[in-house]
Amino acid sequence: MNHNHSKWELLANLWIHHRENAELKPLGEYLETGLALAYFSWSGFVSPTKTGTKLIDETFDAFVALCSEQQENSSFLNDMRLALVLTDQAKRSNALGEQP
Repeated sequence: MNHNHSKWELLANLWIHHRENAELKPLGEYLETGLALAYFSWSGFVSPTKTGTKLIDETFDAFVALCSEQQENSSFLNDMRLALVLTDQAKRSNALGEQP
């Protein structure tokens, strides 16, 4: 699994299961376009262009920033922070050539 696939999977999960969550509303336009594109890319329905990959990366960065900025006790965002840690671990394992 490559790093992009890990990011896509996390964002796809957000789009499928949590897009109506009020805590994601600060993502704005990324909420529908970036998350949806990540879902369709992750599921293999589309292969994103360079522009599409950039949009997914921007969406991921916006999500990381959202999780970092929120200081309130939110079990949802705490769960998402854990998912980010796991995604980062997958990235590091991939960089080292380890198998998941």
